[in-house]
Amino acid sequence: STLLLSWELYTKHIVRQAANEGHLQMLIPVGNQVNEFVTRIRMEEAVTSTDGVHKAVVSDPTPAPNAWQKEEGDGDRRLLELQQVVHNVLYHGSSRGLSSKKE
Repeated sequence: STLLLSWELYTKHIVRQAANEGHLQMLIPVGNQVNEFVTRIRMEEAVTSTDGVHKAVVSDPTPAPNAWQKEEGDGDRRLLELQQVVHNVLYHGSSRGLSSKKE
């Protein structure tokens, strides 16, 4: 078996198709390295149609789950925060509430 995990060759096309078809409302980059290497500009381009309409929201990046476990209970807090952001996007159209840094 082979797993192709490339933004340019594969992933951005899946994101673009899902956004254009209305199946994607929010793209959440998980892991600070994802945001560094893919860049927010490229993610925004993937969720924007050819006529310039944003079809999905790109949220601020959130640390990867393994980074959440540095302090006891932090993983649960981050997961609840992420769930709240998804809820806000789905029901209120806002990506507010997701912080990319630990408090």
